[in-house]
Amino acid sequence: MAGRRLTCAIATIAVASYPLLSAGTPATARPSEGFSARLERAALLTGIDVTELRRRMSADVTLGVTEEGRLHYTEPAANAAEAEAPAPEPQAVTSLASTFTLHSNPGATYTILLDFDGERVAGTGWNSAAKLPAMTHPAWDPAGDGPAFSASERTLVQDVWRRVAEDYAPFDVDVTTEDPGAAGLERGSSADTTYGVRMLISPSDTAVETLCTYCGGIAFMDVFDMLNNAYRIGWVFPQALYDNPKYIADAAAHEAGHTLGLAHDGHGSDAYYEGHDAWGPIMGAGYLRPVTQFSKGDYAKATNTEDDLAILTGLLGQRPDEAGTGIADAAPLGSGAGIITNRKDKDTYALGTCTGPLTVTAVPGETGANLDIELTLLDAAGAVVDSDDPAVVRRSTAQATGLDAEVGVGSATGAYYVRVDGVGHGTATTGYNDYGSIGAYQLTVDGTCADSTDPVDPTDPGVEEPAEETDGTGTAATTQEVAGATITLSAPRRARAGTRPRVVVEVERTATDGVEDARGQVRFRLGKRTVRTVRLSDGTARIRLPRLARSRPTQVLRATYRGNALTESARAHQRLRILRRR
Repeated sequence: MAGRRLTCAIATIAVASYPLLSAGTPATARPSEGFSARLERAALLTGIDVTELRRRMSADVTLGVTEEGRLHYTEPAANAAEAEAPAPEPQAVTSLASTFTLHSNPGATYTILLDFDGERVAGTGWNSAAKLPAMTHPAWDPAGDGPAFSASERTLVQDVWRRVAEDYAPFDVDVTTEDPGAAGLERGSSADTTYGVRMLISPSDTAVETLCTYCGGIAFMDVFDMLNNAYRIGWVFPQALYDNPKYIADAAAHEAGHTLGLAHDGHGSDAYYEGHDAWGPIMGAGYLRPVTQFSKGDYAKATNTEDDLAILTGLLGQRPDEAGTGIADAAPLGSGAGIITNRKDKDTYALGTCTGPLTVTAVPGETGANLDIELTLLDAAGAVVDSDDPAVVRRSTAQATGLDAEVGVGSATGAYYVRVDGVGHGTATTGYNDYGSIGAYQLTVDGTCADSTDPVDPTDPGVEEPAEETDGTGTAATTQEVAGATITLSAPRRARAGTRPRVVVEVERTATDGVEDARGQVRFRLGKRTVRTVRLSDGTARIRLPRLARSRPTQVLRATYRGNALTESARAHQRLRILRRR
C-alpha cells in the first residue's frame, strides 16, 4: 500500500430543504484548534505534503480532515429542483422472488454489495472515528410498512440495482444484492483476491445524525483493496433522497466510486457538478441528468481531471472483449448481448449470409444506460451499407432518447456484419464525448441470415424433447415448466416450403410474489439462424417465420425467454418438418 491514498471521503449528497452539516459533527468537524496536527497526520497517510493539502482545501471547500488525519468531502445542499422532479417509474428486471439474489457478474472475485435489508455495524471506522453506536441499522422501507419488502418495494430495489450495475458493467466486479458474507467482502492478506465493499442503503436516523447531521451518502475513500477491513462500508440514506430510485442509485455508484479512489467532479467554484443538458458525471451530482458517466474532466471549468476509468480499471480490471473491431476478427452473433468497455472498444459481429429485408437494432441497458450507440452495417468487403447514431434528447430527469440505433437494408444479398461503438453527443461542454460512453448493449436481428452461432446441435440426441400436445390441427403446444414460470411454444409440427407459419410463445408467471404479468423478450431461432427478437405483450410474443426453405427437411424451432419471471433465460423448443411445395 506504499504510496496509496489512505483517505476518507464523506460524500454528503444532501438535498434541498434539509439543514446543512453542523460544525460539531464528529466525523466531519473541522475546528481551527488542532487543525495543523490533523493535516500532518493526513500527510503521513496520503503521502501529500501539508502545503499541498492546504492548497487543495483552499480550492475545494468540500474537503476536510478528521482527527485521525483522514480526508473527507462534505457537500452543500443540492438545489430544490431535485425535490420537485418526479421519480421515474421503477422497472423490475427479473422475478421479484429473486430480488435479493441479483448478480451483475457472478464470476467476478470483486464485489460491490448493495445492502437494502439492514445490517449491524460495529467495530468499523464509523464507530471509532465518528462514535457511531454499535447497533443494527434498519432496512430500506419506502412504503413505511415495516421491514418486509412488498412487490412494489422489491421493484424499487431491482431498479436501483440495475442502474448501479450498468455504471460498473465494463469492469470485472459483481454488483449484487446478495450478501457474500465476510469471506466475500473482507481481505485477509495481500494474496487474497476475493473482497469488496458494502453500500448500506438504510434510513437510519442514528447513522445520518451521527455521521453528517443529514446527508445522502457517506464513504471512506480509496479503501477498496486495503487490508484494514474496518473501512469496507459506505452509506446511502434514502430518506434524504426522497426514496427516488435514480437518486439512490446515483448516490450508491458515487459512494462506491469513493471507496475505489475517485474524487469529486466539480465545476468552476462549485465542488460538485450537476451536469448539463442530458449529461452528468457520476462523481458529481447528476440526479437531474438521464445520462450519467464516469469522467476525466473534459468539460469546461472542470475541477478534477483524474482519469476515472484508468483508476477503476487498475483496481478492478475490465470484462473480456466479446468481439473484434473489424470483419477479419468478427465474432458470431450468439445471444447479441455485449459490453463496450472503453472508448477504443468496437464490437463487430458476423450475421452470416442474409437474404431479403434485414434490420439490426442495438439498445443499451434498459435502465440507467451509460452507453450511446453508433451502429454500422457492413458488407462482405467491410464497406459501410448503413450507419445510425441518433441525436440524444433529454426527455426527463431519468430518460433520454437517441441512445439506441437501428440499421438495415431493403434487400440483403450476401454476407453482412454489424459493428457497435460507443460515441459522444455534441462536445464535452455541450453534451459529452465518447470517454464514458461505455456499458451493456443488446443486438437483435429481424431478417433471414444463415449463420453458425447456435451452441446446441439440433440433431444432437442429448437434446431433451419436452412433452408435446396437439390441438388436432397440426399445431403443437410445447410446454416447459421452470422455477417461477411456465413457457408454452405453439407452432406447426409441419409446414410446406415457401410458407410463413405463425408462432406464439406464452409466458405465465407461477411465482407468488404479487406480480401477475410476465415481461421481457423472446428470441426465436430456426435451426442455426436467429429469426427475430420481440417483447412480450400481455405475456405473449407472436411472429411469423420467414418463408421456409427445404434445405433441411427437419429443423428445430427454439424460443428463448428472458425477463422478470426468471433470473436466467429459459428455452422451449420443438421440431418442425418442412414439406415439399405442392
